[in-house]
Amino acid sequence: MSVPEDLIDYLDGQTSGVSFARALAMPSIKAPYVVVTQHDRDRGRTTGTTSPVKVTHLELECWHTNTSSAESLANTILGLLEDFTGNLTNNSPTTDVMGIVISNEHDGPDSASELYYYAFTVQISHR
Repeated sequence: MSVPEDLIDYLDGQTSGVSFARALAMPSIKAPYVVVTQHDRDRGRTTGTTSPVKVTHLELECWHTNTSSAESLANTILGLLEDFTGNLTNNSPTTDVMGIVISNEHDGPDSASELYYYAFTVQISHR
């Protein structure tokens, strides 16, 4: 499994009534939902040795029918991610998280879908 898939499995198991999508939500998905998009993965390499620690950069968009509900959903997800360390899932192999940095929090509307989002970036350091 990949880091985005492990993260979706973890969040899905910790929430109820929320749908999750990777990279793109299909038109049939109903709010509330969270879209997880991977942007980048870094691997450190120095003096001919590759570090076992990788850093995966993801954007999470929390969508709901109004701004306060979108922010509330985001706060639930943020609460699950803040200070998280350990295995994201019971899958083998799993993503062993060493730390998470949360940044770039922002919100806004999508007038075409009449939905609102609260989005943020997470950097997951993992093995």
